[in-house]
Amino acid sequence: MDLLDKELERRNLKYVRYADDFSIYTKSKKEARKVGNEIYLFLKEKLRLPINREKSGIRRPSNFEMLGHAFVPTYQKGVKGGLSEKK
Repeated sequence: MDLLDKELERRNLKYVRYADDFSIYTKSKKEARKVGNEIYLFLKEKLRLPINREKSGIRRPSNFEMLGHAFVPTYQKGVKGGLSEKK
């Protein structure tokens, strides 16, 4: 997965990874689809890793779960975006 980290950094992408779980953050749906397809091919062809289609996908970064932690959007006046852990 070190090669994946290097590829994501080379592309200047914002991401979070722990072991084999990761999330990539983009500014638009169009960019998310493009990056998602490119990284899928990178994992499949370059790293020869199997992809779990049920867990994988392109989603909005709200109300999602990663590594057993659920996240929900938080909104504060004057603050752009934000997530907090769901209690």
